[in-house]
Amino acid sequence: MHKEFIRKVWPLSAENIAYFQIALPDEEDFYTINLYSLTGDLVKQKDFSASGYNVIERDNLSAGMYFYSIINQTGLEVAKGKMIWE
Repeated sequence: MHKEFIRKVWPLSAENIAYFQIALPDEEDFYTINLYSLTGDLVKQKDFSASGYNVIERDNLSAGMYFYSIINQTGLEVAKGKMIWE
């Protein structure tokens, strides 16, 4: 895992929008954020092609805890964590 890859996720307990502050290494062109339910089901996936502040919208996801995984362009998981939709 590259701890320097993900700078910040906030708020950790979000209502409708979660922000991911990402620092892409020079050799990376894009990455994917996957959100998983507590049962491990992939419930949301979003691709990004820029460092900085990126947004994930809640859409129709139920309230509760979710796990996120950030995957680089070669398919390697470079960061992971958890968040809560209120």
